[in-house]
Amino acid sequence: MTRISWTNIAMVAVALILAGCQKAEVDLTKGDVALAQAVQARFDSDPSVKSATSRVRVQANQGTVTLSGSTDTAADKSLAEQIAHDTQGVSRVINEIIVSGVVAVEPDEPFDEQAVRALAAANGEVIGSATEDARIYHEIRAKIVSYEATPKKSIFVSVQKGDVTLRGVVFTTLARDKAVAAAREVNGVIAVQDLITINSPAP
Repeated sequence: MTRISWTNIAMVAVALILAGCQKAEVDLTKGDVALAQAVQARFDSDPSVKSATSRVRVQANQGTVTLSGSTDTAADKSLAEQIAHDTQGVSRVINEIIVSGVVAVEPDEPFDEQAVRALAAANGEVIGSATEDARIYHEIRAKIVSYEATPKKSIFVSVQKGDVTLRGVVFTTLARDKAVAAAREVNGVIAVQDLITINSPAP
């Protein structure tokens, strides 16, 4: 075999190796995307979990999932990490989520519609256009703060035409029940939708 022939064979071999590496990289990328999508699908499968993780971003690399973005509470952050850990194919979770928290109203703070609407907007909560909806929101928030069992930074309140939606993550059934009871006790409330998730802290 001539020198040129050996050179050609070597070049072909290198080309095949490079092509194989490129295919492996493409396959790996597809696998990473699929794994990230699997975690995201679990976030989206439950309305209460989806609301808690709506600002969480998911990336995957060879079985390692990185969570970034933000959540409203530390409980939401832990919940996102636990769900990612429990997803098939995930070997490790890097949790870079930032907890932004909820701005709370104090129990004895007087009703100021403009301030109430600004507070709700800062929390990502929704209040209907009627002054009555703003008043209902204000009173529910004040009641929630007064219950020690209900963390004021983990319950979100939205009010539309007297219909109230509660969402977030708490550590006990008592905390959830207190929040729901607080909403139902407020004059003018028509119905309460409970989307609160209970996530018991690790021992």
